[in-house]
Amino acid sequence: MFLNPQFRNYARDNPVEVLFAVPYLVLVFFYNYPVFARSNFARFAIPTLLIVFVALARWIPQNRRILWGLGVVRPILAAASALGIRNVLHRLLG
Repeated sequence: MFLNPQFRNYARDNPVEVLFAVPYLVLVFFYNYPVFARSNFARFAIPTLLIVFVALARWIPQNRRILWGLGVVRPILAAASALGIRNVLHRLLG
């Protein structure tokens, strides 16, 4: 993140967000508690999504058709993963 000039400009303009997100990310990633890591990681990582998206902006596709396609396909894959692929295929085919 800190090697990206776009992120450094964002950090200069928004120091409060960066001062929150960096220690928060360190805590979430390095806090050594197995139950926390498995059950609540996604919930506690949500506040840092803005900083992560700004840091990864050059790798996010800019074409809206690709983003809309990913916006449709990824939730379907996530739901299939959560429900179990076999259960989803059984429902679709049966």
